[in-house]
Amino acid sequence: MKLFPYMAAVSILCCLCSCSEKPDYNEIGVAFSNDLASGAWKKYPEQLVCKTWQTDGDQVIGTGVYSWGVGQPSAVSLDGKGKVLLTYTTGDMSGTRVVWREADMSDVENVTMTPPRTIVQAGLYGVDGKSRDYTCNADFAVNMEEDKILMIRPVQPHPADYPSYIPVAQEIDCMNLSDFRMSKGEWTPVYRIMPSDTGFPRNHNSCLLRDSYGYIRDWENPVFYYTVSKAAPDVQASGSMHAEWTYHIYKSFLFRETI
Repeated sequence: MKLFPYMAAVSILCCLCSCSEKPDYNEIGVAFSNDLASGAWKKYPEQLVCKTWQTDGDQVIGTGVYSWGVGQPSAVSLDGKGKVLLTYTTGDMSGTRVVWREADMSDVENVTMTPPRTIVQAGLYGVDGKSRDYTCNADFAVNMEEDKILMIRPVQPHPADYPSYIPVAQEIDCMNLSDFRMSKGEWTPVYRIMPSDTGFPRNHNSCLLRDSYGYIRDWENPVFYYTVSKAAPDVQASGSMHAEWTYHIYKSFLFRETI
């Protein structure tokens, strides 16, 4: 199954649902299309990235707690063809982190991928601005000409009040793409998106506006999307008061003032 002449590929989070008791872990699949219409995608039958443990079924971390698996993929093209930089969240016995791999999907019958490597962590800080942060659910864009990679990510830790599973802030960071691919250097914070910016106590599930190859031309003034939510006491985990009913997606952008 050749990727080309397929003109588009999309990486997707997949859950196994064929057994009577659905497992808790996630994996990553890929689908192809020559038409961006939602009904025209053809999912490749095998997973692109599988769970990190070798045993069947879930990986038990503690009583009633299981490993999350792999998911939340973000991909950018490295050559305008079938070679991509794939990033995704991994959650297993070793913790939660974002890893990256280079994949060649020019021929899907013979996909090659480099081993997963945790992305550079230096320069990433938590809500307090001092503690070293970990990464998950991040989106990426690249500017090949200027050797830049941009990331938008949630800032940890989550607050204790409901909904405690949604972060307060998102942050845009950048670094040299060449350093990223060599696992060296550090991230430079560009902007932290806070409740004071959005008017909402929770800000989550963000992404960068990119072209179809994952490229961003004006990386210093990125356009981005983020999801908002209300928090207690305006919402609660009961009936029609769940926080999910207050989710809305907003679009914004950064710009540099010239004096």
